[in-house]
Amino acid sequence: MSILLLILSLSLASAEDQALEQTKNLLRDRDAREKSVKDTKGAKAMQDVKNLTGGDAVAEDEIYGLASDVMPILMEEAKGDPNKMMQILEEAKNNPEAFAKRWTPEQRKRLKTLSEKLGTKSTTPSH
Repeated sequence: MSILLLILSLSLASAEDQALEQTKNLLRDRDAREKSVKDTKGAKAMQDVKNLTGGDAVAEDEIYGLASDVMPILMEEAKGDPNKMMQILEEAKNNPEAFAKRWTPEQRKRLKTLSEKLGTKSTTPSH
């Protein structure tokens, strides 16, 4: 969950300058992601994802895909305000379960499955 929160946080900078759909597409396109990383935070986040997945490109795509699917929930709740989005993500770092409860059951299931696949503890509700 912490990697997902980091990706969402870093994606907000792109969301400020691009439409939501473009940002979601960027998260889903491996080549575009790698080309778009211009700062050390973005490069570090990408490396963290690679480390977490052991370089499994499919798992990496699943992480970024889930971040892409959750982005609209975050944007809707914050009413598009980037500062509010960052505040929500900061709160989510302290209480990831509360953040995940806002997701659809399918998204929570995807996170749980991905967590199990990667051997990490899922912090999402079981329903």
